[in-house]
Order: sequence, then structure tokens, then C-alpha cells
Amino acid sequence: MATAKQKRELDLSAFPQGSVTEYSTLVCLACTFDIFTTQLGLAPRTAYSEIKKYSPTVAELTAPRAIPPFFDCEEKHPHCPYCTAARRWHARFETTRIEGDKATDVARRKLIKALPQGQPVSGYRREVRQANHLFRLARHAGSQSGYGRRRLVA
Repeated sequence: MATAKQKRELDLSAFPQGSVTEYSTLVCLACTFDIFTTQLGLAPRTAYSEIKKYSPTVAELTAPRAIPPFFDCEEKHPHCPYCTAARRWHARFETTRIEGDKATDVARRKLIKALPQGQPVSGYRREVRQANHLFRLARHAGSQSGYGRRRLVA
């Protein structure tokens, strides 16, 4: 696992200014461990194994308001707002979102190739938006309903 000194920063200077968004979210491992052991009745070792396997979704990491056991805190020594656990029980997820279009495709591919391989710390998920498809559906529905058409009145 990489230490703070070995942590590589991403070079995002090749992307247009409005296309990159960075998120930082904390998860309270004490709350998570408590849910697995108390509410689900798992043994501590099994709960620990399940927590290590878990991979949060993009929606959990980029939500405007974090939901338990995730929370947002800008303090140097944060405490969990749900169970008041100390900083040693928290894991920080740093997420970088790059809005893709033709202008960013080459830089995005180059960045993905530069990510370290074989380290479980780095992750890459591609989320495809269907905005174009929705636009086509709306345009098709508008043409079917007669909205926007000129009608000849005799």
C-alpha cells in the first residue's frame, strides 16, 4: 500500500478547466464494522473481510450530500458525525471525475495508461451518460405529437 510520500498526484493540466471535478469523501469504518457485527450478526473476522471487499459506487462517492457511513469533513482531525469515532477509524476516498467529450478523449486515454497497474488503490470506472439518447427521444416524441409543426388552417 502506498504511503503519503509515495502517493502520485494526477497531472490534470491537459484537460479543459471545466471538465475536471475532484471529490473527497470519508467513510467511518467503526460505523461500518458496527453495522456488520451488531445489525447483521457477522463474526468480527467475516465483517472485516467483507469491508475489505467492498467497492463504493460512483453515486456514493460523488453525491452532493454524503449518506451514512460516508461523510464530508474539512477538519484536520475529523470525528464521525454518527458515532464520534476518531480519525484512525476513517478512510478517505479521493475521486476525480472527468467529463468526456471529443476535446478530452486523447488526454483521458493518456491518463488512464499512466495509472499504476496492479495496485488496488487506483481504480477506473467509466460512466456513460445517455444525454444524446434522451435528446433524440425528446425530439422524436415532439415530432410524433405534432408539437412544433405548422398547421395549415383553411
